[in-house]
Amino acid sequence: MECAQRAETGVLTARQADLDYGRQIRNGMAHGKTTHAVMPPATAVPMVTTSFTVVSELCAAPTK
Repeated sequence: MECAQRAETGVLTARQADLDYGRQIRNGMAHGKTTHAVMPPATAVPMVTTSFTVVSELCAAPTK
């Protein structure tokens, strides 16, 4: 199921779907499926931010 479908069915919020899409791009670069010659700071900062956001949301303390 694609990110957009997950958002449409309520499995993910729109924000989580955006984060998941960014995660897929980052993973493609990290594992050599997507190539890039240079990643300028303007591109790198959102990717790093996405990584930290995903981890913080996945590892957040459960809410009551």
